[in-house]
Amino acid sequence: MQFNEKMRLTRITHYSVNLSRVYGFWRSLILAIALAVFSMSGGFAPLDGRLYDFFVRHSPELHPVERKVVLVESPASAFSDATIRWDRLADELLALGAAQVIFTEVPSGTSATGEMLLKNAKVILGGDLSAETDGTSTVASGFASGAEDIPPQAASAIADPLFGVHRTQRYAYRVGDKEVPSLEALAAHRLGIDVPKEGQYLVDFGGSASGFPRIKLSQALDGKLIEDLVRDRVILIGPSGDRFHRTVVTPITEGSLKVSELEYHGYALDSLLRGAPITSLHPIASGLVVIGTWLLCVVLLQPMPFRKGVLSATIIALGYILLAYLSLLSQRFHFPVLGPILVIGSSLVSIFHSKTEYQNQALARLVTETNLAASGRLTGQSVPNDAAFWSHVLSMIDQMLPLTRVVLLERMAAGRHVKEVQSLRCAVDAIGERRRDFGRAPYAIAIEKGAAVEVRNYLIDVQAGEHQFLSPLVWSGQVLGFLAFGIDQSQMQNRATLMRAVDVLGKRLAELMFERRQNKTQSVMAASWQEHLIDQRDRSIQNLTQHLNMIDRHMNVLEDMFNGLEAPTMVYDLFGRPLISNVRMKSLLQKAEVDAEEQSAADLLQTVCALSSEESRAALVSVVFDGDSFERAARVGGSRYLLHVSRLLNSTVGAGAGNAGSMTGQDVLQHIHGVMIQLFPVTNLDVRDRQRAEQLARREEPASVEPAVDDVPEGEEEVDVLHAVEAAIASTAASPDHETLSFAVNGPQGDTRALANPKKLTDMLNALIHFLAEDSKQSGKLTVTLDTDGDDLVIDLKNNGFGMPNEKLQAILEGPALPRSDTLRRIQQLRSSAFGNNGQLALRSTVGGGYVATATMRLAG
Repeated sequence: MQFNEKMRLTRITHYSVNLSRVYGFWRSLILAIALAVFSMSGGFAPLDGRLYDFFVRHSPELHPVERKVVLVESPASAFSDATIRWDRLADELLALGAAQVIFTEVPSGTSATGEMLLKNAKVILGGDLSAETDGTSTVASGFASGAEDIPPQAASAIADPLFGVHRTQRYAYRVGDKEVPSLEALAAHRLGIDVPKEGQYLVDFGGSASGFPRIKLSQALDGKLIEDLVRDRVILIGPSGDRFHRTVVTPITEGSLKVSELEYHGYALDSLLRGAPITSLHPIASGLVVIGTWLLCVVLLQPMPFRKGVLSATIIALGYILLAYLSLLSQRFHFPVLGPILVIGSSLVSIFHSKTEYQNQALARLVTETNLAASGRLTGQSVPNDAAFWSHVLSMIDQMLPLTRVVLLERMAAGRHVKEVQSLRCAVDAIGERRRDFGRAPYAIAIEKGAAVEVRNYLIDVQAGEHQFLSPLVWSGQVLGFLAFGIDQSQMQNRATLMRAVDVLGKRLAELMFERRQNKTQSVMAASWQEHLIDQRDRSIQNLTQHLNMIDRHMNVLEDMFNGLEAPTMVYDLFGRPLISNVRMKSLLQKAEVDAEEQSAADLLQTVCALSSEESRAALVSVVFDGDSFERAARVGGSRYLLHVSRLLNSTVGAGAGNAGSMTGQDVLQHIHGVMIQLFPVTNLDVRDRQRAEQLARREEPASVEPAVDDVPEGEEEVDVLHAVEAAIASTAASPDHETLSFAVNGPQGDTRALANPKKLTDMLNALIHFLAEDSKQSGKLTVTLDTDGDDLVIDLKNNGFGMPNEKLQAILEGPALPRSDTLRRIQQLRSSAFGNNGQLALRSTVGGGYVATATMRLAG
């Protein structure tokens, strides 16, 4: 069916924790697995051993080491001397309380001496392990004088070095077809210490400063033994280090400190007897540590920026090294170090390499989409919500079935109730049944039948000739919801066909509802998981995308509003270049064959108003810098218009016209967006309209404009100047632009009444105080001082502002050209007419110091 194809197109993408969005996941995982396998195979053992050597050499002795072994150093020649009664020496040592007597080599002697030693369970005979030409190993034997060779009980050997350093001892050595225990393992076993039958352990070389108790063989044979030195210790008898041309290289072999083979056996045996062998991780556990370190890095480094990520990875690595050091120092436990450190570094590189690639792609995509949106070739679309989605689905169902109205109900997360989701051609709450319990009729009947059942008065406001049905939506035996709909009586002759179609559509709808519910559940889980993993830069990119979409919507609204203006309108920037024009202006200029995109604002005024280049430029200057509005009759094509030019001022810059009018050239460049030109159609002009157009053409002001200053009556009256000053200050201080400016009035002790034109004096004081306030610095001060000088009243106004060169100020005030500033123009007009012949005004300025105004008036009376 065609519906199947449409339903496939409307399915929601399956959401889950997308591992491709976990930066560097697969790349770092492959590297971690490779490092874990290499660590389990012992590939890092030599380098980890070097780090172990460093730890051992630099580990402090937390407490004195109580040695369990006493070394009896013998010349090498003594072991071949058959006259020495080694059995008597062993008996004397055991009599003094020795726990065991161990020979690192089988000494020569009679068979009787050998048998005596072998019968004593506290005596162990060790033999050197040597390799034969056929690749097998043998143990040297002794007591061969006149008797059968007596085999040794243990192998006195040292495990092969790693990188030339002996760190380990084996529990047993392979000799022929059997395992021979090492003398250390056999000694520990006979003392009741449980040791493995195979494998090796790291020797504890800690407490090297304490050393071992030592006895010379000659002292022992002469009976010069100390009972306290021997008691409860294992006596290790072997050749002294003088016999060997080389020493055994160990972690503590450094400088003048050498370790002989006898001492090595002493450290190895003492480690077992004190229960202090260095325990290492099992190879599989070593690999799991590497994988665990990788997982920690992947989770922690995902949301971090690069610098924090590097710092965090460094802290993790140093923390792990410190943990390994403390574990070795306190718990005698040796962690693998190099594998986890390498996986930290590889994870850091993989994560941030992947993150950089993704973010660069996101930024490139954002730039492309922004450019397309700016050029009008891309329309942003958002993922539909539930209401939009199900409305779309119901609309498709309505295209295939002749339904009068439809209501979709969905099962709630818990319980046996359903709720309305979406409706078509009726209100979503148009169901008369209020229980919504699908365990009861009519829902239970529809579920039992497994098909649509006809119901009565299920939907309120029953329509004439309407048959109502309720169809269950079941998927995999789970009730997901119901579809309630109506069919007109005229369609009921095809009821069987309609019910089959409803059954097919119901199954597809149930499948879609199941999939959407599953996706929503998984998307919530994924969102909570990825909320931690997401990088702040990603969040910024997403926010920027949302903001750009918001700006795009706002621009569309503003563009529609601009195009909706009835008057053809065009906006130019301060350089006269066209910025934007509405549809009516584009259409009008296109019909008139005027190229609006190439013409500047001045060119347009010349074209449609027949102005000269000087007149058009002067008009634009007065509009931009003086805030004037320019109007002129215009002709475009065969139609006549009233052309109106105004400036577009930043709406945040003062609401008052006076504030906008007093803007300096710098303010204009900073706060004015451009110039707007509008064309208002003019039709059926009568005589009055023609006169109005002629007045506009001659740039005459209409009769409604405020009368010129000279038209105000010149009558002089007694005016309370102090009251006028206070009123002017109050008017200026009330403006929000001057809320940080302070005012001070210093009044005279006597009368402040003077002769002046009341209105003009008030206007002049307002203009002066406003002018000085505009020039004042932020949090500045404006001071007004009134004083009497004979028959005159003197008013001094001063601010701490910016000012201008005094020569320029006087040239502006003296003319002949009118000042561009409305306030200065007003001051120029009023400075003589406000007092008539009874006073004068002087205005001075200092660059960086502000302005000083002095007004002199004749006192009344």
